[in-house]
Amino acid sequence: ITSLLLKEYEDTGTINLKNFWIRRIKRLLPAVFALIVVVGIATLLLHPEHIVRVKHDMIAAIFYVSNWWYIAKDVNYFEQFSFMPLKHLWSLAIEEQFYLFFPAVLLLFMAIVKKKKNVILIFWIISLV
Repeated sequence: ITSLLLKEYEDTGTINLKNFWIRRIKRLLPAVFALIVVVGIATLLLHPEHIVRVKHDMIAAIFYVSNWWYIAKDVNYFEQFSFMPLKHLWSLAIEEQFYLFFPAVLLLFMAIVKKKKNVILIFWIISLV
């Protein structure tokens, strides 16, 4: 992702954040919606007693905030025996939150530092820390 964003910056002198975010939405949301529909139907048919909790998990998944939802509800990510068919989406939520903020941070660094090599070095050092 970083190299794609840096190439766009080199080619155009900026990073079109709106286009970047739209591409991410188009790439991931259809699969998430399909998963949510299948899980919703399966829950209604096989575990209707869990539909209220799963409904809340579905809403959190659509908005990519599952990680925060589970933290707010004090859910243990590693608990193995509870019925939580969307629990794995917490990691996708973190990834999408990263993609929400990282391009703007990269654009800011590019505007301040100017040299691609220096920006890469800064992010490399940050990743080591």
